[in-house]
Amino acid sequence: MTSCALAACALTAGIASAQAPPGPGPTPEELFAGNCGVLIPAVRRLQTAGRYLVTLRRRPGLEAAAVTLRVDDRTGHWLYPQTTAAQAIIVIPESVNPPINVIPVSIRDTSGERACEPGARPVPAAIPIMGPDQVPILEPESRTADEPATCETPFASARASSPISGPPNLPPGARVTGSARVRLDVLPDGTVGRVTVLSATNAALGEAVANSMQRMTFQPEIFRCTPLPSHTFITITTRFVPGPSGPPATAPTAAPSEPS
Repeated sequence: MTSCALAACALTAGIASAQAPPGPGPTPEELFAGNCGVLIPAVRRLQTAGRYLVTLRRRPGLEAAAVTLRVDDRTGHWLYPQTTAAQAIIVIPESVNPPINVIPVSIRDTSGERACEPGARPVPAAIPIMGPDQVPILEPESRTADEPATCETPFASARASSPISGPPNLPPGARVTGSARVRLDVLPDGTVGRVTVLSATNAALGEAVANSMQRMTFQPEIFRCTPLPSHTFITITTRFVPGPSGPPATAPTAAPSEPS
């Protein structure tokens, strides 16, 4: 399965179109490897208080499978009725104790029902938003209190534990002025998995920045004492400074994790 810890979600007026940054993503085989066949690539807060638009992506062949959703907060969790929709609006009671984490807990098709096990979070994708009349609204069916998180840091956002190295290693003789924006998939152990170049002044700079970012380490996102996979966005700006050796000056900026 995949979890979707809710950070700074984009506010939308009703169900508005919201596109994630473009860029190449993993193959379906990579996305669904080792999970029950359903992922949650996006959770978006709606303008109506307590309502969130959840996008579900099923493995090919399971498009009509029914999925049970669970929403965890600091002290417990809610279970929601099964849905076969590609998107659903979940209603979270006012008693929620954020942060929250949205996960699929089971999937049911013609072969029966099976539980979902933890798996890697997919990278964001451009998600088509369905019409309001096509999206079911799911109310919680039950609330369960969970054991309190007792570790020293039960909740945390992913953050770099090693400095952003710069300047990137450019090809010999390259005189590059420009910037590159990349998306980093941060693994639960704090290492960097996939690095996707979202935009770059030129291919050489994009490749050099991606290679440099691969060596970074992070303190991973933590939810209830458990490290989670997450992603973050970083922009590197390189300015060529004329001189005897002409080293470029690099000004990196790291953006907070965006909604997934």
